Amino acid sequence: MTDKPAYAPPGLPNAEDLPTELPLVFTRFLKAPLDLVWRAWTEPEMIAKWWAPEPFTSHVVEWDARPGGHVVLTMLDPDGGEHPMTGVFGEVEPMRRIVLTGEPLDEAASGSRPMPTSSPTAPSAASRCRA
Repeated sequence: MTDKPAYAPPGLPNAEDLPTELPLVFTRFLKAPLDLVWRAWTEPEMIAKWWAPEPFTSHVVEWDARPGGHVVLTMLDPDGGEHPMTGVFGEVEPMRRIVLTGEPLDEAASGSRPMPTSSPTAPSAASRCRA
């Protein structure tokens, strides 16, 4: 074990300073075909390309995108540190919705809050039409 702190990108607040009980909702409209976005969330080789923020990379060990399926991956930081995580898929509605949980497994994250539940959802055709 080393006393070296976990890699943290500059400019981000410490996790301890963030609220614990407030919902955090991100909305992102992607200019991409739904089938490609679905594959990006369900195929391990696609997950490895985008899951970790730059300058990290990801090594996907398991990504079983079905209800009850497991997530096991490791994010690798630029200093060589490994940040493993695990999770479980709760809901998987093909081409519509995925709900999964995640939890960090590394010592640096030991005792921290679990990662939030992720729930990417494809909007209905009607809600995608905007004036």
